[in-house]
Amino acid sequence: MVNFCLPLLGFNTHAQKMKNHDFKGQTNNLNYVFETSAEETTITAYGYDVKQGDRIEIDSYTFEVQQVEYYAAPSDLFRASLSKFNEIEKGKN
Repeated sequence: MVNFCLPLLGFNTHAQKMKNHDFKGQTNNLNYVFETSAEETTITAYGYDVKQGDRIEIDSYTFEVQQVEYYAAPSDLFRASLSKFNEIEKGKN
């Protein structure tokens, strides 16, 4: 009942702090699968707390999570649609 009433009171139930998820130093096709095409950019990886609006850092790039879906089994495996956010300055960690 409380969860139902919060939007009516003007509270944003989705107003959680954006997180950065760092995949730099991990190996593509081993720790995660990063795919890009003319139509979309996606990542498939393990993690419980990846949400829409979060940032994912891969190599020298930062991507914003546009949509994320978790698999039923294993429950910590997700696939996220990404958009390029910006290029991280080389050497900045």
